[in-house]
Amino acid sequence: MGPMQTSSEEVQSNLSIHVKSIEAEGPLKFNVPYYAQSSDFSCGPACVLMVMKHFNPNLHLTRALEYEVWRQCNMIGIRGR
Repeated sequence: MGPMQTSSEEVQSNLSIHVKSIEAEGPLKFNVPYYAQSSDFSCGPACVLMVMKHFNPNLHLTRALEYEVWRQCNMIGIRGR
């Protein structure tokens, strides 16, 4: 093996050590607020709103914001005339 290559056994061993160290520390816990999606198609925006609220506790979560996030995400790659 070259200097930048590792065997699959080395990768597995390193991964196993990393997983054991995470398990020893216990589960990761985040204080992420819950926001229920208001429609069948807005699961992604609802998740984005929860993350946004986690990092900006003063943010007011509304259905209008949920749909604005949905609209912005669905406009990617669409060009107007």
